[in-house]
Amino acid sequence: MSLLRLSPEGLFPIPCTSNGQTTLELPLAGTIQGEGLLAGVPSLFLRLSGCNMSCRWTAPSGERIACDTPHALGVQNSSLVTSASLVEKIASHRGQIRHLVVTGGEPLLQAEALVEFLAQLRPLRMHVTIESNGSCFAPELLPYIDLWSFSPKLYPHFLPAYERSEADYVAVINQWLGAVPPSAQVQLKFVIGQRTDEAPLLRFLAPLRLRPTDVVMLMPLGATQEALARTTPPTLELCLRHGFRFAPRLQIMLWGNRVGV
Repeated sequence: MSLLRLSPEGLFPIPCTSNGQTTLELPLAGTIQGEGLLAGVPSLFLRLSGCNMSCRWTAPSGERIACDTPHALGVQNSSLVTSASLVEKIASHRGQIRHLVVTGGEPLLQAEALVEFLAQLRPLRMHVTIESNGSCFAPELLPYIDLWSFSPKLYPHFLPAYERSEADYVAVINQWLGAVPPSAQVQLKFVIGQRTDEAPLLRFLAPLRLRPTDVVMLMPLGATQEALARTTPPTLELCLRHGFRFAPRLQIMLWGNRVGV
């Protein structure tokens, strides 16, 4: 039996036993997916702990901005849970929700435990999205995922702790693009902080073997509405210039920089 290592919020949002409400101050579980092709869809989230990257972006002001989920990067304050207990919790809280988003950190670092969990989850017939930086190839997960949401991190200034070359990183993404079955969707979300991200973005995309159904999305950098106001214009400009799809961050627009929403 494999155990999943969860970040502090784990499965969220679900009602807290102390007040019977979620972090959204509602008496029932669930939130909406804030990003990507399924933005606006009622969902439950499962956040795993641990990551193989330590990313830094650059805002238009020149400020260096770190990952907006730092509590999920390390294993401090994490917890180990069984697949059976998670499936039972999802079954008891999901109500009419049929979408589960598995995120991190980097969830593919726990591929073996995820396979066990997702196999046990199958009788619930949940639609499963996995959010990954795409650097770890784990084909054993392919039968269990409906939407592969890859968020590649652009070179050179995004990856101070990732030791593989850009060519190696692109090669792993291409492995995924060649392996995902036609029945599953693929979206690639790139965070854009300023106009100078255009050249690294195009360089990264050039060797990718994208399928006609794969969707490239650009998402503005920022964990506050004020930050998004500064990074949205250059992101929109790149979308219009190259025909990419714009990806809003609805969770920031609705609730700001909060954990567990």
